[in-house]
Amino acid sequence: MNYRPRGARGGPRALRGLRRARALLATTALVLPATALVAQTASITPLPPPAGSTNGTSGQAVSADGSVVVGYVQGNDHRAFRWTATDGSVDLGTLGGVSATASGVSADGLIVVGRSQTNLVAPDGQIPGHAFRWTAGTGMVDLGTLGGTHSSANAISANGGVIVGDAQTSTSTRAFRWTSAGMVNLGTIGNKGGFSAAYGVNGDGSVVVGESENGTRPHAFRWTQSGGMVDLGVLVTSSLDSSRANAVSGDGLVVAGQSSIGNTSQSHAFRWTAATGMVDLGTIAGRNSQAYVANAVNATGSIIVGTSFAAFGSGDTTSLAFRWTEATGLRDFNVLMHD
Repeated sequence: MNYRPRGARGGPRALRGLRRARALLATTALVLPATALVAQTASITPLPPPAGSTNGTSGQAVSADGSVVVGYVQGNDHRAFRWTATDGSVDLGTLGGVSATASGVSADGLIVVGRSQTNLVAPDGQIPGHAFRWTAGTGMVDLGTLGGTHSSANAISANGGVIVGDAQTSTSTRAFRWTSAGMVNLGTIGNKGGFSAAYGVNGDGSVVVGESENGTRPHAFRWTQSGGMVDLGVLVTSSLDSSRANAVSGDGLVVAGQSSIGNTSQSHAFRWTAATGMVDLGTIAGRNSQAYVANAVNATGSIIVGTSFAAFGSGDTTSLAFRWTEATGLRDFNVLMHD
């Protein structure tokens, strides 16, 4: 049976997969210095698939200097790749199955993380996917689970020492933090049970962000060893509210993600600090958007990039990359490149 990347999952947490949808464009915007946006002609370099494949590619993460890009080859059976200008796109293999996706890379580009199909068969007959860590020396290494059948590595710290993601226990799915000592269950907000998943980690691995059920609703969280998992709240409180943290600054002080707006189906991107709480990043003027999703934040927390998805039923099928700073607010990246 076919294996699908974690971003393709559906269900009640429909916003969970939005982060991946335009990750390469968003990360490219992040690594460009501000001067490059006006002083140079913007260009996009296609990333061809590994040799032997004719399918398209989806970039998911980039190294600190932009020289290494990781992602997956699209198709019925995805393949994780690592791209450099010298070697092109290199297939990273699998954990015994036929499919794999790469979702994160260390700052130096030497460690890749993601999820791969295994050669195991779960009790329900499904072929499980497991989180992996890849280096040129070790190849793809299985990080295991929290006692269940599935796991996914969603991000890695800049120094490469900490990997975060989500893994099944015997009863639920929980956020994890992995180090060389193994995989640790981060629990849920207030330890009230239910689902949790980690999507971002700061530079030294001391701060983890993601989403967790808080007893009733999924909310964004920020985790530290001393403070545990802290609920970051929502932009507008309602009976159907939800939020999710996708990224955190290098120092761990700024968190970015998306939050629902009351009892509507819309969501806005947010920036959170301990001093300000959750702040709405606003909208693009004239844009009829269903959701604004903050995908990434720079090391200092001063620049946030993400995606604006067109409103349902609007007839508009476009998705726009955006860039936010305190000085300019939220701006369409296409317009920004031509200013």
